Amino acid sequence: GCRVPDLTIYLDISPREAMARLAGKPGANHTPERLAEVSMAYGIAIERARTAGQRIAVVDARGTREEVHAWVLKAVRGLQ
Repeated sequence: GCRVPDLTIYLDISPREAMARLAGKPGANHTPERLAEVSMAYGIAIERARTAGQRIAVVDARGTREEVHAWVLKAVRGLQ
């Protein structure tokens, strides 16, 4: 059978915050509407995966790199 990961980490950020971070970056051609669609699709996929028994940690990605890193480590360490 298929192997299932011990934990999947989803870095969650609002479409508005994502747009602000992408502003001025080369190749960034996303629209707020498209990012909202993608966010909604991930939300549905996360709920389906959880319903199937998969462990998903949703980490708030609005923090600094250091903060997000710490939050990811906390989620991973929660497995122990």
